[in-house]
Amino acid sequence: MENKFNIDNDERNRILSLHESSTKQQYLNVLTEQATPTTPVTYTLGNTVSLENVKDKKQPEVKIFKGAVFQLANNQMVTTATIQFVDTLTGEVVTGPANWNTVPKEQFKNYTFKTKVSYDCKTYKFTTDKSAATQYFDENNSLGKILQSKCKTSQQGASNFKALYTIANAHNLGKVTVNVKDIIIKSTKYPDYAAIMRGNKPITYFNCKTNSWGDVQVTDTKGLLTKTIKEKVCPQITKTPATNTQTVGGKVGGKVVIPKDIDLSQMIQNLPPEIKTMITPQTIDGQPNTQGQPDFNQLLTQLQGLS
Repeated sequence: MENKFNIDNDERNRILSLHESSTKQQYLNVLTEQATPTTPVTYTLGNTVSLENVKDKKQPEVKIFKGAVFQLANNQMVTTATIQFVDTLTGEVVTGPANWNTVPKEQFKNYTFKTKVSYDCKTYKFTTDKSAATQYFDENNSLGKILQSKCKTSQQGASNFKALYTIANAHNLGKVTVNVKDIIIKSTKYPDYAAIMRGNKPITYFNCKTNSWGDVQVTDTKGLLTKTIKEKVCPQITKTPATNTQTVGGKVGGKVVIPKDIDLSQMIQNLPPEIKTMITPQTIDGQPNTQGQPDFNQLLTQLQGLS
């Protein structure tokens, strides 16, 4: 008689949890990778600019004084700037963003504010903490164009990691889904592992040494991503750095290779006494070798015998 079992999602997850608990070594914990610190995206305002009220051009403008430093944060370019509200027709300083009065020159200081100004990368509009309900725009688009270019720079480099490969097609790996534009980096936590990153967060790992995924619940049934990582990413992760050496003759491939940072004089001092005697001639050019200076040709001959 054939037995059939219907396992719901809760039971499935319970069984997987038990399996993971009993085979911990087969699961690689997803850790926070250590990012390389990046230079903040900033822009320093070189000239004083005025921004128009979005809803009503007759309403006061916001004047932002030069020297304000905008910095990218949460998809906004943000600064703490010195501002004034000015009459859009006369350019005179006024008391505020609405229901305003003209301010006498001797009182300008009282109506010059230090406040937060934000440029939204999605809406292309400005806001200030002094007039939070009001949006402003850059009529000439000189400042807006510059800030938007800074926004795009950040969006293109959403991760603080050096990408070895950028995902071109989505992949369903069972436990996780790899999306287009996710990147693959060399893990900073696990030697020989490639980490698949979404922004600055790792979602899964691949072991380039064993050619296997770091979690038994990750299954690449089509094998396409596995093939890509093995061919295009792993060679960059497992490659051995070039050795800093110089050739001085000998038997290794027909030559003896000694690292450049080796002090030959010190190496001679560390040789066995019988070899030091063999490479130190009694005379040099017919003169007594009172300094015990070695004959380097003899040294190479001895190195050949040792290699």
